[in-house]
Amino acid sequence: LPRESGKSLAWRIRKGRPAEVDWCLRLAAGLCDGLSYVHAEGVIHGRLAADSVFLREDETPVLVGFEPEASSLGDPLLHVGTVIENSRYMAPEVVRKEEADPRTDLWALGVLLFHLLTGHYPQASRDAVAVMEETAGERPCPAIATFREDLPAGVAALVDHLLQKDPARRPRAAEDVHAAIEALLGAEVEPSAAARTVRLP
Repeated sequence: LPRESGKSLAWRIRKGRPAEVDWCLRLAAGLCDGLSYVHAEGVIHGRLAADSVFLREDETPVLVGFEPEASSLGDPLLHVGTVIENSRYMAPEVVRKEEADPRTDLWALGVLLFHLLTGHYPQASRDAVAVMEETAGERPCPAIATFREDLPAGVAALVDHLLQKDPARRPRAAEDVHAAIEALLGAEVEPSAAARTVRLP
């Protein structure tokens, strides 16, 4: 496939300021469309992070950088992040070497939203090993409202729900997250075609 015009989401994050709430929600809704599609095909993305989200010029998000079984890691759209950054998106069950399922990707989506909305990560540690130990530990993630008090309560509750360390306490599916986002925005978010939100070989 030819290269796309646009930039990775990581580039936008590096601009260094929290993003607008509505923009973050619409981005997350687009990512949920893509995740719903691949999950229905029995695929777990497994590497969802800012560097695996490509923004087209119209800011439509495209999922890239799948696990090797799903997609080539040599994709020209994939910008490989640092070990420390990528370790922050690893779900507790992945750190513990337990089985991954669609809720594993929803954890990563929660980390992404936390970072976009606050400029911070839910883990305070500064090296990859310590980050993973913090993620796998029993202490809950900090409530996002402690980092950004002006967030609407429903948005804060959604992010906190995504960042539950027990997968059974997270949303069950990307479709559920999409529905919650629609409720928060007060309007239906038009689902993107799978071809617009997922880039597989």
